[in-house]
Amino acid sequence: MTQDRPDTLVHYYTNEDHIFRTITSYEEHELDSILDNISDENTWWGLRYSKEERHGYLRERRMTEERLYEEFVKKGGKVLMKHPAYMYIRGKEKLELDGQYAHCKYMKYSLSELKNSDSVSFTVNDSMWSFAFEFLKNGRSEFDPKEYYEELPLSGQVFHIKEFQAVYEESLKYQKQGFELQIWDRAIVDEIIRKNREEMTKYGDK
Repeated sequence: MTQDRPDTLVHYYTNEDHIFRTITSYEEHELDSILDNISDENTWWGLRYSKEERHGYLRERRMTEERLYEEFVKKGGKVLMKHPAYMYIRGKEKLELDGQYAHCKYMKYSLSELKNSDSVSFTVNDSMWSFAFEFLKNGRSEFDPKEYYEELPLSGQVFHIKEFQAVYEESLKYQKQGFELQIWDRAIVDEIIRKNREEMTKYGDK
């Protein structure tokens, strides 16, 4: 039986300068300075940006984005950005972060607004965790993701947003599942920011 699906997209941020920019989109000479600043903030999963962790994280992130790009192109996706912008798919009641990250701000959007886009893909669970099993098996990485997630039949796959309902229903067989959205068109990102800015002006900053 079909169940109601989550329909809220959310992008968390603490620094206005880095909204919707993955760290791999910056020039190489900019990275250390930016990562030093980010790692000093109380940023979501900020440890990955520390001097000790950043090089491994960047390697894994770049490998993941290469796979996202390759697989979405194979599916006929319209890729207009080298590096995607990321959002999580959440239920309406699950936008707020607790505890250490309760201070994070967010931008939100409706998944239904993007359901027919040719430039939006998604993965089951965070894309880095999803592909980490593949990278470990083929010797490209020593990172073992089992500490964080279990490998699912849907791991290591990139889906077109038009497939979301079917994939969501399949994912209900598993207890632990989430979804990460990848946007490959800057015009979509700009529209999300514009609508959120309008809401912030109307109702006050979130």
